Amino acid sequence: MNGDGKTLLVLGATGLVGGEVLKAAALCDEVKAVVAPTRRPLQAGCAGPKVLNPALDYERIDPGLGWWKADALICCLGTTIKKAGSRQNFYRVDHDYPILAARAARKNGVRTCVLISAIGADPHSSIFYTRVKGETEEDMKKVGFESLAFLRPNVLSGGRREFRLGEEMMIAALTVVGPLLPKKFRLCPAENVARVALRIALRPWPGVGVVGSEDMSV
Repeated sequence: MNGDGKTLLVLGATGLVGGEVLKAAALCDEVKAVVAPTRRPLQAGCAGPKVLNPALDYERIDPGLGWWKADALICCLGTTIKKAGSRQNFYRVDHDYPILAARAARKNGVRTCVLISAIGADPHSSIFYTRVKGETEEDMKKVGFESLAFLRPNVLSGGRREFRLGEEMMIAALTVVGPLLPKKFRLCPAENVARVALRIALRPWPGVGVVGSEDMSV
């Protein structure tokens, strides 16, 4: 690999946004390497010459592994309650795993973190989903990154590997009425979110910042 450029640590690379981050990073001259740990190996074609794909069990995170060292972390971890099977499991994936992994990265000197959160994230929300996202943001602040960015997209569009009926119906509706809505409430293409995440990871700002859905929507 080329000695120039930055090394990125991407969590959730098998997901919609994570996959787009890998694509964007592969085409970016400022990126030297991408470390994309996953439970199962990435599909053929996803792991290019820049990508290192170590196995990672989020229940047994070992911060002593050398591949945690990177210039920036982009965390795209997330699931749905239906897929997780329960609220408890959802919380484990959307809150605990990102925080545990972020601590391991920070312990290895990673100074920058970009977290893909969600519109409406609020630790005091009466809606379980947005409350978990808000709690994750609050706990991520405590990890100690020098630069921390929260991206809060609205409904994501893009080529998912799995079919989600509720999301597909929402995407169809927003595709029709989107032009009539404020930008904040329009669809957010996953590639737009990935592009913003990559830009911030490569040119981080000091302290904590938020990117709203209106800056990533169509």
